[in-house]
Parts: sequence; C-alpha cells; structure tokens
Amino acid sequence: MFENDSVVSAQGRIGAKGQEKVTVYSLPLCAQCRALKKKFMDANIGFEEIIDEERIIALSKETGIMTAPITEIKGEFYDYHRVVEKYGV
Repeated sequence: MFENDSVVSAQGRIGAKGQEKVTVYSLPLCAQCRALKKKFMDANIGFEEIIDEERIIALSKETGIMTAPITEIKGEFYDYHRVVEKYGV
C-alpha cells in the first residue's frame, strides 16, 4: 500500500484529552498494521506511520514487543492488541 513511502501522516485525535502524538511503526505487507491503521482512520485518530524494518527490530529489542505494528503514544509502546484494548479502537 505505502511501499515507497517511509512516513505517512493522517490528522485526527486520540482520547478525550485532545491531540496526542501517535506513531505506528509498520511493515508494508503486515495485515495487523493495515488493520490498526484502518481502525485509527475510522476513529479519526491521527497518526504518523513509519515503515522501517530496522527500526522495528530495534524497538522489539527495547520493548519486548515481537510483532508489528508497534505503536508509540505519549512515549509508551504498545502491540496491536494492547493499543486496541487501551484506546478502544
């Protein structure tokens, strides 16, 4: 979908507190990545997407999250299921 782009942005909000910085680290052929981005877009939650396999490997080592996407919100990192549960998307 965004194979030639390294960063993709969408506008919107997360939570009741207003705009929060949301970064989705994803891979081009990742089904969960596409599903999470769709959930964010459907909920009008803005995000920045970074497609970078080396960064995901480094984040996996840092955070212990072993699957893409890895989502960063307010400096905290989440796997797909945790971000969906915590933010209700």
